[in-house]
Amino acid sequence: MGGGLGLIAAIGGFLLLVVLVFAVLRNRQRSRADVQRTEQATHNLYQRTDAEDKASDPDTKNF
Repeated sequence: MGGGLGLIAAIGGFLLLVVLVFAVLRNRQRSRADVQRTEQATHNLYQRTDAEDKASDPDTKNF
C-alpha cells in the first residue's frame, strides 16, 4: 500500500513538472503584439474599474 502511494505521488509530481514546463515554454512564444494587447487591456480594465469606483462613491470630492 505504501509503495503504491509513493508511486502515485511520483507520477503526480512528474505530471506537474511537465505541465509547468509546457506553460513556461508556451508563454515565451508570445509576440510583442500579444504582450502589447495584454498590457493595453489591463490598462483599460484599471481605468474602467477606477471610473466605476469613483462613480459609485458618494464622497468623490475628497479624492
